[in-house]
Amino acid sequence: MSEDKVRREQEEKYFLERELALKEKLRQKFEENARLKKLEGEFGYADERILKALEETGFSRETIILLHVAPLLEVAWSDGKMTPAEAQRIRDLAKGRGVVPGTKAHDVLERALTVRPEREMFEAARRAIRLIAETLPAQKAAEIRTNLMSLVREVAAVSGGFLGLGTRVSQEEEAAIDALARDLEKSRPDAARAVVDKR
Repeated sequence: MSEDKVRREQEEKYFLERELALKEKLRQKFEENARLKKLEGEFGYADERILKALEETGFSRETIILLHVAPLLEVAWSDGKMTPAEAQRIRDLAKGRGVVPGTKAHDVLERALTVRPEREMFEAARRAIRLIAETLPAQKAAEIRTNLMSLVREVAAVSGGFLGLGTRVSQEEEAAIDALARDLEKSRPDAARAVVDKR
């Protein structure tokens, strides 16, 4: 084989590999765009960051209603256990948001009340909530944060203390509440700080 022919074959191989790599990259980008379009249709959000955060949490059209329940679960589980009173309060709050027996959201909630979800799910849910809040007017975002922090405190307070006396919120729950407030503060510090200061 002549040197020219070998060099030509090497060049052809190189360009073929480059072309295949580019095609693969385009295919992956196309699939990601299609997936994000599907999520946009399911959730009604066009912001790619929100869609990716929702996708990471594993929420679907049937379970997105649980997004704002995730912080309640996170705080309730922060001391390593879910008390019956905490579980019932979360059920009641979720029911008020339309989570009823016989739905996928209800099944997911019941599982999360008995088996602690992974930390990554809580982080992704907080990120999604924070990103959604960033898209809202400041006043509406502050209302959502105030409401969420109030519900988190309410869930944390239903258990604790001895015979109803003493501190009703454990140190672990208090730390989880503070961490949640700091995390929400990342999107709109002024509104979140007001929520924390109200305590």
